[in-house]
Amino acid sequence: MKKILLSGALFAFAAAPALANSTVDAIVGNTLVINGSIEVQYNADGTYSASDGTSGAWSAGDEWCVTPDGGDTMCGPIPPDGLGVGDSWEQEGADGATMTLEIK
Repeated sequence: MKKILLSGALFAFAAAPALANSTVDAIVGNTLVINGSIEVQYNADGTYSASDGTSGAWSAGDEWCVTPDGGDTMCGPIPPDGLGVGDSWEQEGADGATMTLEIK
């Protein structure tokens, strides 16, 4: 279940340094916490790793996309602009469930 949740969150919140969105800028290099339990590090080199052992690559443009190592690319909406470290918000994941996300 955690892998499914993480995949949904990752597809919804992969970040890219070239994207003009201050929330994306805040996520890269910090920690994105999913539902208070899974921590994901998005790196400026286009890679990510999570506290459950999941890792892969990310990119962003009109959507943000992640490709887990050995998995298929998943894409979803960019998070709302204007959020920074210490902020949290809710967003629907790939499975339709509402997730709480926080930038630490």
